[in-house]
Amino acid sequence: MAVREGVRFAVERGVGRLVVEVDSQIVYHALLQPKEDLSYFGRVIREILRSCDSFYRVDFSWVRRTGNSVAHTLAQYALRSLSHSFFITFILDNIVDIVDADFPAI
Repeated sequence: MAVREGVRFAVERGVGRLVVEVDSQIVYHALLQPKEDLSYFGRVIREILRSCDSFYRVDFSWVRRTGNSVAHTLAQYALRSLSHSFFITFILDNIVDIVDADFPAI
């Protein structure tokens, strides 16, 4: 799941406060109200929440997929990336274009 990778990335970078935006209501509710779930999904949610203990503050929010296109685009590139360093280089080189594409033409 992209959330797990994003949280891992933030832990590795020593982030103190984290805002996690998800476009899946199922994931959002599972993060806010974790239940005993022995499935793979439940294991991933527990892993995310354990990793969140590394931050002094974590906020979870749900956003519509249409309002989350920058994160969705970055997640797609991250899934195709071979390494974090490649992904960081990609972000630095392309973030302005990705964000610009999220704004409607005026």
